[in-house]
Amino acid sequence: RKVVDRYIAHVKMLETGTKVQVDQAELETVIPNTGGSSTEGGGWYVAHVKMLETGTKVQVDQAELETVIPNIGGSVMILNGVHRGAKAKVLSVDVGAFCTRVHIEEAPCKGKEVELPYEDISKLA
Repeated sequence: RKVVDRYIAHVKMLETGTKVQVDQAELETVIPNTGGSSTEGGGWYVAHVKMLETGTKVQVDQAELETVIPNIGGSVMILNGVHRGAKAKVLSVDVGAFCTRVHIEEAPCKGKEVELPYEDISKLA
């Protein structure tokens, strides 16, 4: 865990209802399309992922997942930091700095704009 702005930020990227990309060579031989939707967390670092094309459910470790960044205007969920669990809209993407600027749409900080790294947000399913 890291301490950020006097709040604890858990290094976790699993939230039910977010899209993820599975980055696991062994899984690709069984399931060719590696895009999925996180259906439920199986613990702090494990997720149950439903593959989008096949509908197959697999249990995957967090280390084998990547977040999915939508286009500008797309809906995301904030996965880490003080705004964890809040839904937001993507305002801009800075490819060089690997970060996005989002507009928070709920939670106590509704209306606030923040800049977050790619791994701290994921597209809503």
